[in-house]
Amino acid sequence: MYSLNILFHNISNIKNNTTRFIILQDTPVNIIEDTSKIITLAFICIKKPQLLKNIHLLFKKYYLNIKYLTSQDISSNPIKSICYIDISYYVLIPSSIKNALSELHTIVDQIKILGCYTKNNY
Repeated sequence: MYSLNILFHNISNIKNNTTRFIILQDTPVNIIEDTSKIITLAFICIKKPQLLKNIHLLFKKYYLNIKYLTSQDISSNPIKSICYIDISYYVLIPSSIKNALSELHTIVDQIKILGCYTKNNY
């Protein structure tokens, strides 16, 4: 697919796992500041009732749209999950994403920003 070399086969410990990938380039890309963006996050959280609902409400408070949200059990720690989320936001309001991530950090264990993309290329 895409004429790329597969580096490793069958590395997942979960049956039917799907992996996303990105292609990097050496030259910088000009980002148009007045376009919508998608940011992809991963975070680890303790499984609690209503947690995903509260996360949804948190992003709604900052006018950020959740495009994708899923959670997956961590096999080595049965009380924790890893969650993946795609959030749509508008670059001209950078404080909304910053404030939402700061607040999210108070209710989850660890956050990783996996990428930021223009919405048109998503």
